[in-house]
Amino acid sequence: LRSPPHSTRRGHYLQSTTLPTPNPDCYVCRSAVLELTLDLDREKSWTLGTLLKRILKKELGFVHPTVMLGGDLIYEEGDELDEEEVASYAKNLPKKLPDLPCGGITDGSSARVEDFGQDLEVELRFVH
Repeated sequence: LRSPPHSTRRGHYLQSTTLPTPNPDCYVCRSAVLELTLDLDREKSWTLGTLLKRILKKELGFVHPTVMLGGDLIYEEGDELDEEEVASYAKNLPKKLPDLPCGGITDGSSARVEDFGQDLEVELRFVH
């Protein structure tokens, strides 16, 4: 017996539908630029570790974030990293945002965050 048209091998029928338009408020659906207001004073500033844990992972859902600042990689996570790379990036976790490499994160700075495992990418703009 042959399967009827538009069915799968298991007999499930396929129905074509029109995809909904991307939600303009969803950072996953659009080319995302998110403005993040933080206290960037050196004494009170967040650390990179706190930013990763509270904002990137908890609020935005990144699993293995890669953070680029000024075109340079300042932090990366993932199973493919060797011990030396993990140790190198871990040195930036306790640093205050203004004290990070590449001039740090200050008022008006931008950072690119990617998660290759999820095909997720966002630009963060920091405001004090």
